[in-house]
Amino acid sequence: MLLRLRRRRRAKEEVAVEERGAEVEEKEAVEKAPEREEEGAKIEEERKKEIAQKLEEYEKEMDKLAEEGLDVGPLRRIHSLTKGKLEAGELEGAGELLRRFEIAHRNLIKKKYSSKIEELQRRLEERAGYFASQGVDVETEDLSGLMDSIKKELEEGDVKRVGGLIEEFERRLASFERDAYNMLYQRRMIPIINGIKSLEERGVDVSRLRGHLESVKELFMGGDYSGWERESLQLERNVQAYEANYLLNRLREAVVKLGEVGGPQGVYTQKYNEAVGAYREGSFAAVIEMCESTLKETERVIEMCESTLKETERLYEEHSHRRLKESLLELITRGEQLGVSTEPYRETLSRSDELTSFSRRVGERRRKGFLKRA
Repeated sequence: MLLRLRRRRRAKEEVAVEERGAEVEEKEAVEKAPEREEEGAKIEEERKKEIAQKLEEYEKEMDKLAEEGLDVGPLRRIHSLTKGKLEAGELEGAGELLRRFEIAHRNLIKKKYSSKIEELQRRLEERAGYFASQGVDVETEDLSGLMDSIKKELEEGDVKRVGGLIEEFERRLASFERDAYNMLYQRRMIPIINGIKSLEERGVDVSRLRGHLESVKELFMGGDYSGWERESLQLERNVQAYEANYLLNRLREAVVKLGEVGGPQGVYTQKYNEAVGAYREGSFAAVIEMCESTLKETERVIEMCESTLKETERLYEEHSHRRLKESLLELITRGEQLGVSTEPYRETLSRSDELTSFSRRVGERRRKGFLKRA
């Protein structure tokens, strides 16, 4: 019985405590209500300022995009609606419209950068292919890796970072082109300079070529690579034209000389005419190749003909000497038979070696004079 009384009393005490706690909580809630309302208003005001600030930033960005030729009409409409909701105090509606604006803005930025990325990708491929075709060893792995990063950032990351990455790519691409052009300059200009020097050493007037060379160098030093490419190729062609003209003159002289030494002039005259035809067509490299190979042939033939001519003259001189000795001996014999003095003939015969030497010198002078005329 006593135990039951104690339990009842304890239950009543617990109920009283709970009632007093509820009263305290209710009282505290009533007391804190103004504070919570004030905090909510503060959060709402901060959110309003945040949206207003973003709208202001996006408005400036839309102006820039419009200057770049992009259609920002849809963006401006969403922007205007968002601003209206914000001014009306409809933060939830303004926030939802702002999210729609940001999605549309991102898509427009992606469209803008996609065309730029395609342009840079095409430029890299064209430049790398061109330099490789000119024999310049180029490395594009770093640039290709950066391009992959740009594409990934555009699709998955922060589009605002893409602009900076593109600027970095453009700087690296410009550096790549400068280095490649420096290598191409050495590869192309050294043969041109050596070609001009070789022509000058052979007595060709190269003053116009040297003037052109200086202007080509100035274009490169000034960074006008497209102008340098155009003019350096023209200078290279002009040097070939000078070389072809020089070799044509040499070949013509060789063909004339072939006729003078009794060589087969006809076949080489035909080759000379073919080279002249190629020169008139502007195929200077072909002319150089044709003339060089034909000149080697004519030099061998001329050497052979001159050797044959020299041997013929030697045999002729020896034959003349024998005929002279035979005639002297015949005169001496007949003189003795007739009792006539033959002393002058004997003295002449004794000087036969001198006569032989004399006739050889005369023949040599004749031969040299003949070749000089040729």
